[in-house]
Amino acid sequence: MQRLLSGALLCLLLGAANTGAQTPANTSPALKTSPRVLVSLDGATGVIRAVSPNTLDPWHFGVGFSALNFDRDPGDIDFKDVRVQGAVGLPWRLEAFARFTPLLTTNSVNLDPLGFPPPPFDLVVDTFPTRTFPSEPFMLFSQEAPFKTFFLPGVSIGPPDQGAYSRSSGDVVLGVKRNLLAEERGHRFGLGVRGYIEIPTERPGYKTWARRPFVPNLVDRPELTWRKKAGTSGEKDFGFDVLLSKLIRRAELLANVGYKRVGDPETGFRIHLVNSGASTPQDFVVAPPVEFKLNLHDELRIVADASVPVVAVGPIRWRVVGEFFHLRYVGSGTRVERLVHPLETTLAIEASAGDTTWISVGAGWLQQWNSGGNGRMRVSPFGGNINFSEIVDTPLAGAVKTYLTSLGVSVPENTGGVFVTNNPAFDPWRNIPTEPSRIVSRGHQAFVLFLSVRP
Repeated sequence: MQRLLSGALLCLLLGAANTGAQTPANTSPALKTSPRVLVSLDGATGVIRAVSPNTLDPWHFGVGFSALNFDRDPGDIDFKDVRVQGAVGLPWRLEAFARFTPLLTTNSVNLDPLGFPPPPFDLVVDTFPTRTFPSEPFMLFSQEAPFKTFFLPGVSIGPPDQGAYSRSSGDVVLGVKRNLLAEERGHRFGLGVRGYIEIPTERPGYKTWARRPFVPNLVDRPELTWRKKAGTSGEKDFGFDVLLSKLIRRAELLANVGYKRVGDPETGFRIHLVNSGASTPQDFVVAPPVEFKLNLHDELRIVADASVPVVAVGPIRWRVVGEFFHLRYVGSGTRVERLVHPLETTLAIEASAGDTTWISVGAGWLQQWNSGGNGRMRVSPFGGNINFSEIVDTPLAGAVKTYLTSLGVSVPENTGGVFVTNNPAFDPWRNIPTEPSRIVSRGHQAFVLFLSVRP
């Protein structure tokens, strides 16, 4: 099935290119009409995730509704978001656009809360009898959801490991687009630029719990309840794109290249140095804690879209849409267990009504081609040490935190933590396995649904 879809998408893109080779651009009948103007999933006018350089006429507007499902690694995190988007034309070939995500859900079946506690967490390193500092990377999170949380072991959705459903709202996107060139004005291709800001509606807030009615026996045990957070960074992002378009006979081609500056959260992890062999409690703390904030990678985005009409049945016109999407994480960033740059293709069918495409509805199949290391083995950098996170082992976490705080270590409640020590006195507390675990990254087939209305 995957080969069939990828082959169909390749044929669609190549077919559009071959069509252009057969007919000169300046004699194509398609150039005598304006390109379709739909509302993309990002808010500005376009098709699926590709944004068109064309803008709506002044004070004309369009609205759209969409549902997008995609996956990110590490952690095999499945995102589903429901979006409402809109755009309005302004004078001077400008277009203002907005998008709101009222529902964002994230789920993972391959987080490792025992071997890789999600941020924020405290790393307590014992210098007695010798100091053994763990090797990086300490983290296992996707760039889109660094604070993603998880279940306790034993409460599984499967397959194959732990599930981690959470739900909240997503970002609000506000932006402006400017058209520079347009084929309908005699230029050889369309060209535009856009800039935007993404404003979060979710604040990370560690261990904010929300009960879920379908999970039994949680009435008096808040440490077992679910976290009503999708796990996003909670910071503002800024971005800009260069937008291209070309009408080649019956095919409409869109291409975008963009850069997004991703905001960095205020928290990450803290390192404490202690001496469990100190002769007095006052000497237990060797140095005050040092805070290391998360540094998320910026994003380079590439989108290419081909839309080809295939049949008309009365007033309904059917088109096949193929889309290529690549997200490259760039710049410096906190090291994670496996940084995976998503590569996706989408094959969709779209139906529109009316000569001015005033309403359009479509659905597509999305395939992510990255394996994410599926089937390979990974080892926790903290193997053989002590994880004192409440949602991993609540009684153990209480005992370890009581011990540490009584000796002057500042460890907040309801946070994750790891105690790294070579002191055999703490052997009964050791709970992080030293054996490698298998990476799971599969099921990367997803979907997109969209509806666009332009009165």
